[in-house]
Formats: sequence, C-alpha cells, structure tokens
Amino acid sequence: MNETMTSIDDHLKKAFVHIEKALAESIQQVLDNERKKDEIGRKWEAFIGQLFHLIRKKGKENRINLMSWVSFTRLRKWMI
Repeated sequence: MNETMTSIDDHLKKAFVHIEKALAESIQQVLDNERKKDEIGRKWEAFIGQLFHLIRKKGKENRINLMSWVSFTRLRKWMI
C-alpha cells in the first residue's frame, strides 16, 4: 500500500474513532436524560447532512461523482 492510501486509511480510522465516541456519549446522555433525545438527534441529523453536503459539494467542484464510489446496495447489509 502506498503512502497516500495509508494516509487516507489513517484519516478514515481516526474519523471513525471520533464518531464511535460521539455515538457512545450520545447514547449515555439519552440514557441519563430522555429529554435530550431530540436535541442530540438534531445534532446527528446536522452532522450526517453536512457530511452528505460536503461529499456532493466536493464532487461538483471536482466534476467527480463521489457518491458513485459507494455501493448503497452493499451498505444496506449494515442497516439490517
């Protein structure tokens, strides 16, 4: 694996660790106080929305369909 691919893998792994921590903290907050569910849900909606917006924006800027890199059929197996 070349240096560029290693760098991409490292960034994605670090991002995943941060998302795992945010998810664990979100769950704990809701378990501690059910009233925080809506507020925390909005934070997750905003994050996911920003992620998809960024992917779309960067794709347009570079004339690359970044969403085509992802097989949503294969992603479905993670959602079941």
